[in-house]
Amino acid sequence: MASKRDVLPSAVHISTVSHHDQVTSWPTRRANEVHVMKTLVISLRRSQERRRSISNHLSHAHISFSFLDGIDGTNISPERRRELIVPERLGWTNYFRPGAIGCALSHLQAYQTLLATNESHMLILEDDARLRLPPESLKRVFQSISSDSNFDVVLLNSYSRERTTVSPSNHSLEKGIRAFVCIDEAPASSLAYVVSRSAARRMLQINTPLRCTADQWSEYLQNGVRIHLLKPDPFVPNFDQSVIDYIGSRESAVRRVIPKALLKLRRKLQYLRLARNIHVARS
Repeated sequence: MASKRDVLPSAVHISTVSHHDQVTSWPTRRANEVHVMKTLVISLRRSQERRRSISNHLSHAHISFSFLDGIDGTNISPERRRELIVPERLGWTNYFRPGAIGCALSHLQAYQTLLATNESHMLILEDDARLRLPPESLKRVFQSISSDSNFDVVLLNSYSRERTTVSPSNHSLEKGIRAFVCIDEAPASSLAYVVSRSAARRMLQINTPLRCTADQWSEYLQNGVRIHLLKPDPFVPNFDQSVIDYIGSRESAVRRVIPKALLKLRRKLQYLRLARNIHVARS
């Protein structure tokens, strides 16, 4: 049962946006479980192939999880979409496309899900996230995050469309994994991240109605949410486009003429180019 301080004002709740607000039951911890916090995977209910793929992946990594049915922004009427965005940003049409709106609302539902539990932190994944750390290393990373109150949001995957500067953090998480703190700006990616209970409550307040998309972390940073990131990325995309995301929205015209293998290579090269835009500040 959530505490009284976690009961959100009615203006913050978004469950009336869509009926896709159900979370599958939390799984029973297995004997060989290496995880230390609840994990939520955002995925459209109709995307059964994608669900099977990430289920197999996380099972092999011994990570228990639950699905959160994502919101499909294309099913929201234009009139309702305008109601969901703060008036001063209705002109941000390049950002608030239907898919981006659905993605943002899905992540807000994830924060509500965290607040409905007694958990202090939650790992949030999109359905194309793939772990590239040994599970035991991931466990130690999460133990360090959970025990440190200075972590609000920790990005486990990040890139930037423009040059973004971060500063080294004094936090020691795991051998070979470095933590960085965002000072004036933050990179993008909502693929995989850990969010604390207090940050979830704050981000719901900041982004209801919508002021930013799911991965515009600079908006949250500028409103007092502490953003850290880890490098190298513990999670990476599998380069099959997420149907609730919008990074690859410009690909629709080329999918019909580019073979699948070349399309995945194109996405990977684009991702690597964007990842190089994150720079470490010189001391």
